[in-house]
Amino acid sequence: MSKLPTTPHAGKNELYVGMTLEIVCIDLDKRGNGIGKFQGVVLCVPDLLPSERAIVQLIFKKGSLWVAKLIKITKYSKLRIEAPCSVAKDCGGCTIQHLHYSGQLQVKKNQVQQDLKRIGCI
Repeated sequence: MSKLPTTPHAGKNELYVGMTLEIVCIDLDKRGNGIGKFQGVVLCVPDLLPSERAIVQLIFKKGSLWVAKLIKITKYSKLRIEAPCSVAKDCGGCTIQHLHYSGQLQVKKNQVQQDLKRIGCI
């Protein structure tokens, strides 16, 4: 198992644990985590919505995917709402409650279409 770089001296243009980046969320994964890219590298960020710009910090790498934590949203999505459940952030059972219902429907529709293309060749 290779050791992940943890310092800024890891190499030019190389990502490392603890590195802070600004990204734009382009999609959501099946768990409701925001997906963004930095220099072609895919980042997974919980609580980030499509079209939002945010400052994130790299936490760990899983294969070619980096997982990051949300530090600050610098541009909010028009579809971001206050989650109707007061424990939504702590519970983790409903990962996209902070997305307006119309946005939730669109995300679910897109996921079904992507799955049909990928699995069913439709």
